Amino acid sequence: MEFVPRQAASAERPEGLFGEPVEVAADALPLERLIALSGRSPSWTPRTMP
Repeated sequence: MEFVPRQAASAERPEGLFGEPVEVAADALPLERLIALSGRSPSWTPRTMP
């Protein structure tokens, strides 16, 4: 799990792999923090089809 924080903070991060870190609540779960560090929203859900 240490890979993501190092890569997300690195100036040499691969383009398109990580976005800017997203803020999460202080009580966020470890997985939510990891997702947020990668620049993804932990609260994202796919659109449902009608």
